[in-house]
Amino acid sequence: MASEPQKKILVIEDDEDIRTALDPNWFQIPFAALTAAVAAVQIGASVKSVVGQRRRTSPA
Repeated sequence: MASEPQKKILVIEDDEDIRTALDPNWFQIPFAALTAAVAAVQIGASVKSVVGQRRRTSPA
């Protein structure tokens, strides 16, 4: 139990906590994950619109 790596838990109380929490090393990984998530949502939305257009144009 003691050998487990400690998890970093962030509790944000106010703006000052956000500023101190967002040092570059800590922020890099979540920011990359957020960017990837946004890209995935955009790709998903474009795929949905293409599929929706195909449904409208097809007779079936």
